[in-house]
Amino acid sequence: MSLASNIDDVERQIQAIVDGFDFRRPGVEGSLARDLIATAAEAIIERSIPDALDPSGAPWPANEAKYAAYKVKYFEADQPGVLLGQMLSLDSMEGTASVAPHAIDWTYGKNVPPDAARVITAMIEKAAERHMQATDREKARWFTDGGRKFFELDDGIRARLYEVSREALSLYLREVT
Repeated sequence: MSLASNIDDVERQIQAIVDGFDFRRPGVEGSLARDLIATAAEAIIERSIPDALDPSGAPWPANEAKYAAYKVKYFEADQPGVLLGQMLSLDSMEGTASVAPHAIDWTYGKNVPPDAARVITAMIEKAAERHMQATDREKARWFTDGGRKFFELDDGIRARLYEVSREALSLYLREVT
C-alpha cells in the first residue's frame, strides 16, 4: 500500500492566499493602503486639533510670544500648528505615498504652498505673504524645529490601523476560502 500526499498543493494554496493579501487590494478609499493612510491622517488631526498633543500625549509647546501675538492679531488663531489651515489639513496629512505589496512609504505633505483660493481676504493675503509661499513641508519643519511632534502614530492610532487591517483581512479570507 502506498500513500500519496497533497502537501505541496496545500502549501501552494496557502502561499497564494498569503501573497494575495497586500496593501494594494481594494478598500473603502480605493485600496487597503489608502484606508490605512486616511485612518492615520484623520486620527493625527483629531489628536492635534483642538488638543494640540504630540504622539506621547504631551501638549505641544506654546508659540513664541511675539509670533503668538502676530497670529492672534492677523489670523485670530492662537493654537500652535494652526494659521491658514494647511499644515494640519487632511490633504497635507495624507501627503504622498508609494505602495508596494507589503510596504507603504508614507510621507507628510504634498510639498506645495496653500491654495490661494482658501485665503479669502486681502488683509490675510498681505499679512500671510511668507506663509502663502511656504510649502506644507516647510511649515512642518518650522513646527517640529520648535519642539513639537505631530506626524507620528500613537497607540490609539495603531489600534485603529489594526482594526482596519483586521476587517480587510477578514473580508479577504471570506473571498478566497
